[in-house]
Amino acid sequence: MGLTVLRHKLYSVHQMSAEVFIHETKDPFIRLRHPKVDGLTWPRGIAASQRHRCVFITDWYRTFRGKLWRATENIKQVRLHIRAAPSTRVLSYLTPKLLG
Repeated sequence: MGLTVLRHKLYSVHQMSAEVFIHETKDPFIRLRHPKVDGLTWPRGIAASQRHRCVFITDWYRTFRGKLWRATENIKQVRLHIRAAPSTRVLSYLTPKLLG
C-alpha cells in the first residue's frame, strides 16, 4: 500500500488491486476517481513528481519480479517505465532519482 499527493489530490494504491484511488486532500476526502491500470498486478508504493506532474507506481510480485509504472496526473496515460528490476530495493532506490 502507498500514498502520495500531487496537485491537491491524494493518490493511493493497495496490494492485489489494479486501481489507483484518487481523493480530495481536504476533509471529507471525497473519492474523485479510481481508474484501473491494465497490467498493474501487485502495487507496493506510489510517489509523485511535482516537476513532471506524474506518479510512479512500484509493482512487485514474486513471479513477476519488479516493475515501475509512470502515469500522468489523471492516470489516463500509463506506461511501463522499468521492467524486471531485480528487487523492490532497486525500485525504491530509483524512484526518488527519477522524480528529480
